[in-house]
This record gives sequence, structure tokens and C-alpha cells, in this order.
Amino acid sequence: MGETIAREQRLESRTVTWPDEQRFDSLQDLINGLGELIIEAQKAGHRWIYRGQPRASWELEPTIERRLPNVSTSDSESHLLWDFKRLAASLSDRVPDFSDNPSWFALMRHHGAPTRLLDWTDSCYVALFFACDEEKRRDDDKDQNSSVWALNASILFDKMKEQIARIIPDSAWESLDLSSTHQFDAVALHAFNYDAYKDEGLIAELPPRSSNSRMAFQQGTFLINCNHKVTFAESLKKMMNSTSSLSKPWVRKLVFPWTLREEIWAHLYERNVHPFTLFPDLDGLGRLLKLKNHVYWSRPKPIL
Repeated sequence: MGETIAREQRLESRTVTWPDEQRFDSLQDLINGLGELIIEAQKAGHRWIYRGQPRASWELEPTIERRLPNVSTSDSESHLLWDFKRLAASLSDRVPDFSDNPSWFALMRHHGAPTRLLDWTDSCYVALFFACDEEKRRDDDKDQNSSVWALNASILFDKMKEQIARIIPDSAWESLDLSSTHQFDAVALHAFNYDAYKDEGLIAELPPRSSNSRMAFQQGTFLINCNHKVTFAESLKKMMNSTSSLSKPWVRKLVFPWTLREEIWAHLYERNVHPFTLFPDLDGLGRLLKLKNHVYWSRPKPIL
């Protein structure tokens, strides 16, 4: 008992700021800020992953937390997974094997069903595009800022291995890969079924095993909160607190005014990051034409 109390006191004394937030008021400053992250990763040999959110006030919340608040994530998720498996087979011949839960979760996420998966990307510019997504904002939004989150996936992976080895002592896997059905079930579905580690954080990366074209072009990956007894943000904070001795924060948030979106669209378009390269289908083509009309063709012609 004394060891548990002492450990909790140590964690409380080592808490870190959530998250490390930077404000950028111009496009050039924002691009420079993203560039600094890229240079830092190249020098240190680590990997950032990114997530863009149209409202800076939004937390890191997977769809199951947003759509089913104050409901047991584990209970509701098991019902959703079973229903999706049962009904999807009658609608498509291309569905995963019934026991292939990581692929089923990815398929559910792709088609908008609530899951614990949260979309991230290896490209800061793809994240910046999604941070300027008008379809996820309303005209009366009071939040005048957008954000790009950056997470050090190398540190996350090391911490994930450490946590899994402690929480699942018999997990003597030669390599850690949650796209493996056995590992995914053990870590993401069952590791927190009991209360022994209910206050621990465990966010894990789930690389898409059978990627669709959108995920491939968006350089996408997933993160999943394995501790279904707490929210995604709480789980990530708990992991951060146990690594607070690091010299630099490994979760960062870049905030910028929503009014920069048209400049950002034009900047990204010139670098071939636009709806048609991220959504390579007719929907993406339609979104591209809408963007070009808004940014370029609808502007008043200069008086010569």
C-alpha cells in the first residue's frame, strides 16, 4: 500500500504542462514553426505524427467519445463492433476475416462508425489542410483559432513498449505490432478489463494494415487509447507524466487564426496538397473545384 501511495506522489510531482502550446499569427511564422519540427526530427532521428483540428478548443477526442459521452466506452464499443461485423458482410464481399479486429476497427473508422481510433498523419502539411476544413465549422463558431497537434511517435512507441511489458507481463512478443490480431486484442481490447492498472495511460499506434487509397495518400495512421476507463486525452497525459524528465515536450500544439485558411489553402495547393491528392476520387475532385473557385476564381479581378 505504501509503495502505491509513494508512486502516485512521484507521478503528481512530475506532472507536465498539457500540451506545449505555441501561437502563430502569420502564415510564414506558422510554416517556419512546422519547419522547425521537421528539422528537429531529422537531427534527433525521431518521428513526428500530426493531427489538424479546425477548432483549437477541441480536445483530442475519438468519435466514440464525441458521439457517446458519459457512456462506458468498452460496453458500447463491443456492441458496435458486433453489429458492424454482422451487417457489413451482407453489404460487401471485401470484409476482413471475422476475428481480424484491428482491420474491422479501421473499416469502421473509414465509414464513420464510432470507434476509439483517432486519425493522425506523417505529414504536417496534410494535418494543416485538415485544420482548415470548413465542413467541420459553423458560421457562428466563437472559436476563432485552429490547431495542428504534433506528437513524437518515437517516444510514444518506446513508452508503449514499456507500459505493455509491465501491464501484460507474459507479452513476450518478438516484435510489437498492434496490426497483429493477437497483439491488438491483448493490448487494446483486454489489457484494462480489470482495475489493477485503471489509472495508467496507454496510447498505442495502429498502422493501417490494409490501407485504402485515402489513407495512403494522406500518409495516415491511427492512435488508440487502450485504457477504455479514461478518455484519450487523460490516457495520453498519464503517459506524458511518466516521461516528464525529457528535455523537450513530446506533445505540442500549434495554434493559428482561422482567418489564415485561404492563405494556407493557396500555399498548400502550390505544393500539391489539396482535396484531389488527399481524396483521389470524384468527391475529392468536387472538393478541389470548390476550393479553386473560392480561393482563385471568385476573387475580384484587378483593375488595370
